[in-house]
Amino acid sequence: MSTVLYQYKQAWAGLKKTPGFILSVVISMGLTLGALLCVLTLANVLLNDPLPYPEQESLYKIDQSLINDSGEEWAKAYNYPGMMHLYKKQEAFSEIGLLYYDYNIVSSLATQPNVNTTFVTPGWADLFQGELVMGRHFSDSEEVNTHNPVAILSYQMWQQEFQGAEDVLSKSLIINDVSFRIVGVLAQSFVEPEIYNVGYKTQVWLPWDFNPTPERAFQAWNRVQEPMLVVGKLKPGLVASQVEQSLTTMMDDTWQQAVVGDEYFNGWRIDMSVQSLKSTILGDTERTILLLIAGVVGLLLIAIANISNLFMARTVQKQRDLAICASVGAKKRHLFNMLFAESSLLLSMALLLALLVAHTGFDIMQSHLSDVLPRVNELSINGFTLVSAVILTLLCALGFTALSNNMLNYRALNLVLRSSGKGTSFQVAKSIRQLLIVSQVAIASCLVFANFNLIEQAYSVISAPYGFTMENRVYVSVMTTGTKADSEEKSVVMSQFAQQLEQLPQVRGVSRSVSPLRNMGSRAITMEASKQKITPELKYIDDKYLSMVEQPLLYGNTFSREDILDNTPVVLVNASFAKRVSTDLQQVVGQTLSFGDGTIYTVIGVVADTIMPGTTEPKVQLFKHTSIRGGSFLIELAPDYELSREQAAQILRGISSQYSLFEMKPLMQTRMRMLFSQFTMAITSASLALVTFLLASIGLYGILSYTTQLRRFELGTRMALGAKRFAIVGLVIGENTMTVVLGFIASVIILFSLYIGFSADLNAYIGDQLILISVITLSLITWICLFACYWPVRAYINRPVINTLRE
Repeated sequence: MSTVLYQYKQAWAGLKKTPGFILSVVISMGLTLGALLCVLTLANVLLNDPLPYPEQESLYKIDQSLINDSGEEWAKAYNYPGMMHLYKKQEAFSEIGLLYYDYNIVSSLATQPNVNTTFVTPGWADLFQGELVMGRHFSDSEEVNTHNPVAILSYQMWQQEFQGAEDVLSKSLIINDVSFRIVGVLAQSFVEPEIYNVGYKTQVWLPWDFNPTPERAFQAWNRVQEPMLVVGKLKPGLVASQVEQSLTTMMDDTWQQAVVGDEYFNGWRIDMSVQSLKSTILGDTERTILLLIAGVVGLLLIAIANISNLFMARTVQKQRDLAICASVGAKKRHLFNMLFAESSLLLSMALLLALLVAHTGFDIMQSHLSDVLPRVNELSINGFTLVSAVILTLLCALGFTALSNNMLNYRALNLVLRSSGKGTSFQVAKSIRQLLIVSQVAIASCLVFANFNLIEQAYSVISAPYGFTMENRVYVSVMTTGTKADSEEKSVVMSQFAQQLEQLPQVRGVSRSVSPLRNMGSRAITMEASKQKITPELKYIDDKYLSMVEQPLLYGNTFSREDILDNTPVVLVNASFAKRVSTDLQQVVGQTLSFGDGTIYTVIGVVADTIMPGTTEPKVQLFKHTSIRGGSFLIELAPDYELSREQAAQILRGISSQYSLFEMKPLMQTRMRMLFSQFTMAITSASLALVTFLLASIGLYGILSYTTQLRRFELGTRMALGAKRFAIVGLVIGENTMTVVLGFIASVIILFSLYIGFSADLNAYIGDQLILISVITLSLITWICLFACYWPVRAYINRPVINTLRE
């Protein structure tokens, strides 16, 4: 033990004399190893760690798909009566829970916050068994059709809106004119399963009976609702594939009987599927994780190559100290232990920095990526992180020690001492130097190419033309907070609100329309003449909408004010819809269609296609005119002006206290949220490309600088014999050209092999500008190599030759 401590003391004494070497190793390894630990911990949580729920391996999400007569999936969602039939009749799950995701205004609180609300059946509590700070879960007294108005709060809701009051169970919430008595508060440690949207956090849980499904939908077998989900605990001994078959038979038979006589659904069917809860939460995140791991491992390899060069130079520098040890009887294993003490000491310091970097990375992901990556709130420095850190550190320390030890010629060390080090200095083998250059170029080329490709893909989505204008447009929605008003009163209030908004100096116009960025769901329609079935996305707009968002009208007319006031059965369609009906889009104007409710609608116009942020293809859309009672408003502001939420809310309160602002967001803000994944990909890829570029530059410079230093006498001799500066630079570049070319060839082989092996997964990440990206990558890496060749030589060609020869 004393010998080990002595070796580490000696190692530290030697390292203190080279602070630059310490900083280079610790910072390079600490940053890259920390990034790798961060990504590996995330991968472990997502791919290996069990979900924090009892019997999580038995938990499944149960999906229903509506398949049309062409065998295509029309919708993956439930109709309300079908869901209730499944809830009551299924026998494959010992526990089953229904969930309806929504957001509502809590009118009883002074701030009237808009909160995420989830309506659930009591089975939800049995499935996830979240710990409570106080109170109870929903029980049989909140079962379906009991209509018991109670509520459970999240820990954050309790703290933010009730300041952690101990008497919160004596309070109530008023939502949608119903007073809900608070019966429980979930613990801060409860992890809500992200099965609806990644990052969605419920603030208030309410009983299923109070979900906002209208009564007309209770028997609407032909209409699906996307916010409704079903989860269950599979009974022991049952197999998921068998359960899918039995559920499909049960649900399809019931649905077929319910829609018999509806010609639209002739040839359609219901398919049921079950997916493990863990797979549901993970989604397609596995691809992202693998890409992150590949990128960070590449950076680590470049850093290891750089540090290997530093250790080789350090070994050359220490040859006299090693010779003294050999002369007094130190064996090879003793020298190995001395070198290991130094490398392990450095890597231990790097390990501390790596853990700090990993912890910081967890904080960043939890703050900024919770809407993109699931389960990030479960990240922390855990046993897996520490074990991985120790193993990686030990492997790197042993690798650097072995590299330095292999450079030693034990028999020649005595000669170093006898000759005072003159003429006997050992060097790093040329083959090793060339291997380092090839590996640096190959890894850097692969990483830069991959990251530029991801940047190009993200940019193409971000910069895509949308077909409508979002700048200076704000979407506002209004809902009742008190006793529900009758239709006539609501029409008056909404009209007055629109008129007063238009009178504001910063407002250019107001349209009674939904946001162009909002999905209002799809509806099944039938063209009357051809009986063709189409399922377009439905949007509600008024007569001002097209001009406000600058969406072109291709043929026909838009809605008139009279169409809205008289509720005339007319519609608009977009070009994608019209192409489904006729190759001549103009011929679609005047055709009629039906929603299956007995009313015949006439197509009066065809508008240009639009593309939603984050997508690349237009949707098939149909536009109906909005109701005069509608609470949706699209506001156009003058450039450089704003409309505050407080100002709009004050106008509304001045008209009626029964209404409140439900939502108010600039369209550009919504666009940024919809493009968050693309922006994240672009920023992350750009950062990785920049770090790769810098690490490769440092590494290649270090290797070629060492090579140039070994050849300084040769270069000085050539200059003394008349060689020009350009000739010397050209000589160095020429001698390294083949090595760099081999690095490029290796990168092509690596990339091609990855594509062959993982083409199905990688096709989604390959853009249209491969040639341009290849040229940019080749140019950047070539520039790095030229710089690394020139800069070390510069020190010798820009000074008198005699100074070079004297060294």
